[in-house]
Amino acid sequence: MKKQTDILILTASFGLGHNSVAKAIAEQTIKLRPNLNVTTIDLLDLIFPASKYNFYKKYDFFIKHITPVYNFFYTIKKSNSNSLPDKFIYLTKLNQMSCFLQDINPKLIVSTFPICSGLVSKFKDKNNSNIPLVTCITDVVHSMEWIHPNTDRYFVATNSIKSILITKGIHKDKIKVTGVPVRHNFLEYTPHVQNNEKICKELLIMGGGLGNLKLDNGFFSWLNYKEGIHSTIITGKNESLYNSLINEKNEKNLNNINIVGFTNDVADYMKNSDLLITKAGGISIFEAIYMELPMIIVAPSMGQEIENAKFIKNYSLGIVKNNMTEIKLCLDDYIYSDKRLNDIKQNIRNIKKELKANKVGEYIIELL
Repeated sequence: MKKQTDILILTASFGLGHNSVAKAIAEQTIKLRPNLNVTTIDLLDLIFPASKYNFYKKYDFFIKHITPVYNFFYTIKKSNSNSLPDKFIYLTKLNQMSCFLQDINPKLIVSTFPICSGLVSKFKDKNNSNIPLVTCITDVVHSMEWIHPNTDRYFVATNSIKSILITKGIHKDKIKVTGVPVRHNFLEYTPHVQNNEKICKELLIMGGGLGNLKLDNGFFSWLNYKEGIHSTIITGKNESLYNSLINEKNEKNLNNINIVGFTNDVADYMKNSDLLITKAGGISIFEAIYMELPMIIVAPSMGQEIENAKFIKNYSLGIVKNNMTEIKLCLDDYIYSDKRLNDIKQNIRNIKKELKANKVGEYIIELL
């Protein structure tokens, strides 16, 4: 008996961004149509089930220690949707994907990872299938690795990305400007009344789902003694960083710093913060945008994060800094200045107006 589903969401765990977007899309869709059967699958569970965890561990090592090689392949994929590594997967894994899709027979497929979009597009070609395919681009990019001929709808980050995709031959009606989709607790944010008697500013520091912070431990000791600042550091799944900071906090009595590991309460921490220091991941940036939280972006090095950082700079949604000295000076300039923070917040509100973040579920159900 076939295991049928209404909506299949294909994702991958290269970082937590693609997964977070998949969860956000599932959440919005189910909220509108609770009777729908929505299934989310990690691509590697399908094509490399036995070596999935080793694969992700090697990827983590790769992006941390051999970033230039990663960026080399990323640059190739920007202009070519069939790069050599992707071609290998399409040639060797398409049959597995075809068998899986024929087994569960979804009414619609959503992809939050480029190779997933490519495999489904080729499946549709091979089987003359008319299953709608929705591709959600999870960064502020227009890379060709995301663009495939049998895609029925694209979710993109900004109007400028939509304009570029149109020049690449995609019909404007296929493209919806949603921002990077986030969970409901970020979308339900309402600005809190400014407390003019607030003595202490709240600084939030995050390194994305993998906890990839590029701030040395000495920075946190320096931060602890900054007058009028209380800091919360979220290390994500980086247990070694978490343990290191806890040890430093205890040894040096850093009572002005709160250390948090992996948490599902990021929206609450953002809501109560005045400034965010983070890496340039697509999901983190758009979570901050929906929460109207000014950002300092730390030294982006990966291809898509460099593109995300350009977006932050171009729209003045935050500041991008490359080294510890710059970050310290920038923090002093901004955290104590309500005017500077409010100017950034206004820019964030302006960009929010062009995003249809709460329409993601509707756009998917339209295709059903």
